[in-house]
Amino acid sequence: MQKRILFLLAVVGVTLLSANTAWAVAVADHGGPYTGLINVAVNFDGSGSTGGGALTYSWDFDGDLVEDDTGVNPTFTYTATGTYDVTLIVTDASDTSTDTVSTTAVISQTTSEDGVAPQVIGMRDSAFAGVAQADCRVCHSSGVPDRHHMLYGTVIPSPSVVPYPDSDGVGGDDTNYNCLNCHGDPITVVRDCTTCHVATPHHATAAALARDCKSCHGSVVDKFDDGHYIPTYSPSLVTPYRSGGTAYEQNANGVAAGACNYCHGADGGASPPILSNMGNHHGTGLNVLGQCFWCHDDLIPDTGPSGPDDGLQMRVCEECHGPGSLHNIQSDSNGGGVVVGQELLGYGHVGRDQGPTDSDCWGCHGFGGAAAPDTGAIIPTVYGSDLTSISAGTDTTITLIGSALTNVTNGTLYESSVTLTAADGSSITLTPDSIDELALTVTIPGTTAAGIYDVQAVKDDVASGPTVITITPDAVITSATCEDGVVTITGSGLEGHETDSVSSVTGTVTSGKGKKKTTTTTVTGTITSWTDTEIVVEFDSCPSSVSVTSVYSVTATAEIGKADKPGKGKGRNK
Repeated sequence: MQKRILFLLAVVGVTLLSANTAWAVAVADHGGPYTGLINVAVNFDGSGSTGGGALTYSWDFDGDLVEDDTGVNPTFTYTATGTYDVTLIVTDASDTSTDTVSTTAVISQTTSEDGVAPQVIGMRDSAFAGVAQADCRVCHSSGVPDRHHMLYGTVIPSPSVVPYPDSDGVGGDDTNYNCLNCHGDPITVVRDCTTCHVATPHHATAAALARDCKSCHGSVVDKFDDGHYIPTYSPSLVTPYRSGGTAYEQNANGVAAGACNYCHGADGGASPPILSNMGNHHGTGLNVLGQCFWCHDDLIPDTGPSGPDDGLQMRVCEECHGPGSLHNIQSDSNGGGVVVGQELLGYGHVGRDQGPTDSDCWGCHGFGGAAAPDTGAIIPTVYGSDLTSISAGTDTTITLIGSALTNVTNGTLYESSVTLTAADGSSITLTPDSIDELALTVTIPGTTAAGIYDVQAVKDDVASGPTVITITPDAVITSATCEDGVVTITGSGLEGHETDSVSSVTGTVTSGKGKKKTTTTTVTGTITSWTDTEIVVEFDSCPSSVSVTSVYSVTATAEIGKADKPGKGKGRNK
């Protein structure tokens, strides 16, 4: 019971500091992040923890605030896929110094030998035909308001899903975003994504409709017109089938090797469900008549998995899934980082080739082979960032969690850099402060302009799909003066203003003086004009200080540089 209470106290941030300086302060080291498979024990390592005397350990492996183990190197078996919060609490021998650290464990489906590929590389084999709020929040759990507010003043793209395209009611759709396009008049705050995004928004973008899958999925796919290598020889034994291979080796579902669906099968029991190849591609919604031909060449008879023409159809698939990208897809199978040619069967495309029942080569091609051509930098995956919104003006360190952020191929170590790409296409490249196969930290300079950025891990010429981070403006007031109740505020990053929105200027007014009791009141001013660098606002009398809140909910405060002369303030009692 005592240990359970200590565990709960530590989780909510209560730290017990030792009064005995002879003991070293406990410092916990969780050894993560971790990856694993359902129904397979995951090994945890707290041996890097330090402190005075013999340490005690308390692990919570699934985020339920209940102690699961007290060992230094415990194991835990997960029975469902997902990303789990893992917490380690370490206490020193004097029981007076405690440290708490947290990490994650990403648990995927069993190996593709069971007919379902581990869902740790790129995007899950899932699709959302009709999204619900809960579906959106699986990926978009934080940072959404800042990301939307940063659209203020930018051009509304076409097609658009804004609920109020003609916000001023004068006829015709607005050209640029303002608050009323989304919130209506009077302004109403709605937290349900499906109010605007009535279907999955991912494949309604201009990039998706232009068949540019790579802009969102990264290098795990190719762009159909980027000139990547597509074989021109007639289909042969080396050419995989789309479904139903011809090799004698079969997976647990009876599907023969030598085809995509040997590894990419369906699992309706997963959450969200893992779809088959056909279900996954059709589930994008990109299956109207003209788009069907992106995948299906109607001039090639589709005679089935054992017919010669299925190989010709594979050439169509290779427009998006060429050998160069396929031979650089791999995840870690044993916690030792991605080493091409040495990973267990079923964790990617270039693990190892140890014969028919233990070979990634057999899975795709139906037979063993030499080292895959073009293999080098394995395509990294980024699941997300610990911070989704930061402020300009201050250097900020973020942590990206992912897979294959580093790898070794033929003895060469490949490590990811980080690129930030703005909406106008400009980008900066940053070198990580620290990196391993599953996580990296990188510092975003405070000089980076405010905006919405795609953040990608990049190794040589391959890149992860993007995660998004919003950099909000750094609102700075350089001066604030007042005359006759009219306050002029100058600065930078003050951004825009919308009537009846969150943007406002408030002032602090102090009444009474001398021995009389003084009172302080906060009043809201009337906006006369508002630009990025200057705001003019009227008060009944000059306040002693002002606070500016922009449409991005960024607030800056400054003292008034020059007070009113007695009797000059607007509306002042004389």
